Amino acid sequence: MNKRQRQQMKRWIKGWLINLGLWGRVQKWRGKETPGLAIEPLVRTGLSFYKEFVQPGSTVFDVGANYGNRVEIFLKCGAKVIAIEPQVKCGEYLKRHFGDQITWVPKGVGAKVEMREFFEADNSVLSTFSSDYIDRVKDTRHVSSLWKKSSRQVELTTLDQLLYTYGEPSFIKVDVEGFELEVVGGLTRAVGTISLEYTVPELLPDLIQIIDRLESIGYNQFNHSVGESMVFGGLWVDSHVFRERVQSHEFSGTRFGDIYARVANS
Repeated sequence: MNKRQRQQMKRWIKGWLINLGLWGRVQKWRGKETPGLAIEPLVRTGLSFYKEFVQPGSTVFDVGANYGNRVEIFLKCGAKVIAIEPQVKCGEYLKRHFGDQITWVPKGVGAKVEMREFFEADNSVLSTFSSDYIDRVKDTRHVSSLWKKSSRQVELTTLDQLLYTYGEPSFIKVDVEGFELEVVGGLTRAVGTISLEYTVPELLPDLIQIIDRLESIGYNQFNHSVGESMVFGGLWVDSHVFRERVQSHEFSGTRFGDIYARVANS
């Protein structure tokens, strides 16, 4: 059996276990994807980075909270955290660990309130509402990852609805694996600072549309941070300059990270 055949066999076995609902047990047995908090250096970096946006007593929306490595940082900043996470295993872990310190919303976030197919991955950080995202990355950066063939229906809310329910946040963090454009479609005015994960070059067209949408509702300054660095990759700039930045060859080489948008007073 050659290397390619071995990889195909591994993918077949992995897919079979996922669809039987056994992959999580295998991962646990192997010591993979064990829920855990942010490591101390990440916490220290995060506290320094996020304190610009997150003040004691403020509210943070963590959209796509997963197992809570950012939740821990936001709590240490003194924020009230609304953790929006549709994966039950992640949400139950958040409640076990953080208890009443957070509010867990077991939903997704999109452009409108509706039921939507949710595709759970072998690695929880890759689970998504976007089948288009899966199609774009499954043969490139995530060639070894698998998503369940049988999706489930999950309720979506909107950022506007979350604002109505929980009040205005000082910071909104969005990490939803290719569903970011839908998320900003459900926000009709600029509120605090917002961050959204980007994936380039595969999702560059979506990123341009996200910038357009954010500008249309009032955000007027933009920046980015590469990967998990929590360090800004440049100066805060207007939307025109930022579009040029994200379409550059240099930016394409960053592969993933987060963009940030805020309202600067003139």
